[in-house]
Amino acid sequence: MRWKTSGILLGISLAVSSTPWVTAQAQTLTPKKDSAPQAPHYPAHHPHLGTVQSVRHGQLTVKYPMGSPIAHVQIPLAGAFLRAGFYPVAQLPLFQGQHVFVLGTKSAHPTVMLLPEVRGRLEVQGSSWSISTERSSVALQMKNPTLLGGARLTPGAQVDVFGHRVGAQIQANILAGTPHVLRATITAVQPGSIQLRSDTGSSITYTIAHLPPKWTKRLQHLKPSTPVLAVVSPQGKVLGVLPMRGLGRPQMPVAKATH
Repeated sequence: MRWKTSGILLGISLAVSSTPWVTAQAQTLTPKKDSAPQAPHYPAHHPHLGTVQSVRHGQLTVKYPMGSPIAHVQIPLAGAFLRAGFYPVAQLPLFQGQHVFVLGTKSAHPTVMLLPEVRGRLEVQGSSWSISTERSSVALQMKNPTLLGGARLTPGAQVDVFGHRVGAQIQANILAGTPHVLRATITAVQPGSIQLRSDTGSSITYTIAHLPPKWTKRLQHLKPSTPVLAVVSPQGKVLGVLPMRGLGRPQMPVAKATH
């Protein structure tokens, strides 16, 4: 079986797991104390990475940079699989300017993956929350944010923040425990789940749920002894399994010259 989307999925896993290829500059925020944080910097021409242009009447419009095969795409949210990073969710806080991965744009059940606005450690002073990265600290606006992957409103917690930027602050709608990637090998494939053994020797299970039908079918055709990358939450829950076979760096369209 050819895993046609494996390179794409690898790019997604890197985008939400602190791997330098996609997110080396994702947390680049201006160090000036009172200035607005810069938007995350993701690869300008990843074939499935776009920017939210609008959300109207249940339809998401995503635009792509110059040089991409298409300029924009419109996606009905009804029937779409929604994810905050690799975490499945019932709804997403979608706003203009956010970065998203969209897979299966021609499918009746496309996948929309919202990328985090920032990743770092929570800090609190009085009643004011902020998130500290390697380069700066950004104030957070929070009002009962959804917590995923064991994330807690605790100083020092390592989280991914999903929401949108409001001036020099970030409106935090979702806080998720930052996932990590493990190398593993499939030991058994069962209806609804995949058994894995990590490189450290631990046994872990990937429950196949909240996935597009084609993804489920492909996963269930994987064979024992197949090497994979497993995206794992801080709680130890497997959020995604990506076959390593053919996981080369995705080819990105070359930007057209402008005059």
